[in-house]
Amino acid sequence: MQLSTLRRGLHPSAILLLLMSGVLAIAGCKVDKVTFNRIEEGKKFLSADQPFQALEYFEESLTRNQEKDRQPEAHAYLLVAYDRAAKKVGENHPDAAKYNQKRDAQAKVVAGDRASLDTLVAILSQHDLASQSAASLLVSLGSPATPSLLETYGQNSELSGQILDILEHIGSDAGPEVAKAIDGGSLQPANHLRLIRLLGSIDGPASQETLARLAQDSSQSESSQVEAAAALYRLGDKSHRDRLIAALDSADVDARRAASNVAVHLNESPSTSVLLPHLSDTDAAVRLGLVKALGKHGKDASVMASLIGVLRKDADTEVANEAGRSLTTFGSAAVVPVLDALTTERDWPRRQRLVQVLKSAEVRPGFNQDLEYKLYEYYDKKETHPEVKRDLALLLKELEN
Repeated sequence: MQLSTLRRGLHPSAILLLLMSGVLAIAGCKVDKVTFNRIEEGKKFLSADQPFQALEYFEESLTRNQEKDRQPEAHAYLLVAYDRAAKKVGENHPDAAKYNQKRDAQAKVVAGDRASLDTLVAILSQHDLASQSAASLLVSLGSPATPSLLETYGQNSELSGQILDILEHIGSDAGPEVAKAIDGGSLQPANHLRLIRLLGSIDGPASQETLARLAQDSSQSESSQVEAAAALYRLGDKSHRDRLIAALDSADVDARRAASNVAVHLNESPSTSVLLPHLSDTDAAVRLGLVKALGKHGKDASVMASLIGVLRKDADTEVANEAGRSLTTFGSAAVVPVLDALTTERDWPRRQRLVQVLKSAEVRPGFNQDLEYKLYEYYDKKETHPEVKRDLALLLKELEN
């Protein structure tokens, strides 16, 4: 219907209202329209591991004035996209050099911008291929990335373990910033101790100086002093050996943890009579460290019997499993005591752990015909749990072969 026809049938005020409603409708469409954001679109492709499409959006975002305030974010994601693109094509592809060059150039941009570095660290929380690239990129960036890593370390407990691993891979270049964080006093006690332990893995002047001071600083907690002494020992200062062994009797559980954790690194085997009584420590982390140490330092029958006891009785699964791994270090000598324990153990998960020890490449050669027959008799007449019976059948087959 034409407007002239409408005019003949409608009052002028009605026509005006119709025209105004049309204008408002058009304006309303413009207001409701969602602004297209290239960074967000690029993230979707990167999350789906389609880096070639993603990097195009991130590159375009850097040229758009309306997205200028998010350029640091775009730079970080573009770096990850280049890295994923290089990995996607493979090192033998003709385009590999192109993406590697773009990644390296982009890494220099990100290294000089704290906001971009913060974004790169935040990508770690995605737990996908992009986050794996972010981790390797942070290691390659080295010391420039350390402040951002440490800030997130103090704020995000979910990422703390991964960040410690990245800092350890960065190595001595991370030492000065780690030392500053330790002295800053803003960390939770557990995070403070873990950073001190980290210095024992990243040698360098800053690490040595900080640890030596902490080990002698009476204003520090006992656990901080012992952790520093343990880190120094791992870096080669063996003068703290007696102090570390004595710390196993400390009332401070964190001091005992530090001492037990370093026990496996002692260059002179500590007397097993010193370590064995502490297998009854109330803290599982302390027991775990001692079980590892006994697997390295203790090779007599009393140690083997104690480790079998831990495997059969310790309520902590990790400790019990570690006892099994330590038993394998005794080799063929472990066959008879472990087999005897198997035939008398009532708990099937523990029997399964004992079978795993017998199956290990270190222990299995200790079987002779008599012991193999004893194992078969047990398998045939006494074992009732299907999973344990399955593992025993596999072991018997391996022995037969």
